[in-house]
Amino acid sequence: MDLVNKKLLNVKELKEYTGWGDTTVRRLLRRADSPFTVRMGNRLYADKDLFDKYIADCIKATSKNPVSFS
Repeated sequence: MDLVNKKLLNVKELKEYTGWGDTTVRRLLRRADSPFTVRMGNRLYADKDLFDKYIADCIKATSKNPVSFS
């Protein structure tokens, strides 16, 4: 399946796109403050463009404040 050209990703597609597990993806999509979640009835989708921006912003924030494991 060509995920690159899709606008909305369902849970299965988002798992494939990220390599994350079912629980992680569903938990992220259910968050009330999720800027990329689209709800249609009881189904959850991720707006791919907003999700990509969210991940990029998380990476930028992490690189500014790296986590130390010492």
